Amino acid sequence: MIRAGSDADIVIWDPNRAGSVTAEADLSNADYSVYEGWKVTGWPVMTVRRGEIVYDAGRVSGRVGTGRLISRQRWHQ
Repeated sequence: MIRAGSDADIVIWDPNRAGSVTAEADLSNADYSVYEGWKVTGWPVMTVRRGEIVYDAGRVSGRVGTGRLISRQRWHQ
């Protein structure tokens, strides 16, 4: 259940999209991927963060500086 005020991102996933992982297509600032060349089935097509679409069909649209790091409690066994 998603509740108003909760901290959550929602990712819409295409379970049928097939392709290969490449650093060139990666949207990070890294110039490599440890998964380079892996064949995958399933790919994210949209991400919603706090009600704002921040990724849609290969394009990042979130505004720089609007992300927040949410610290978590360390898990103890």
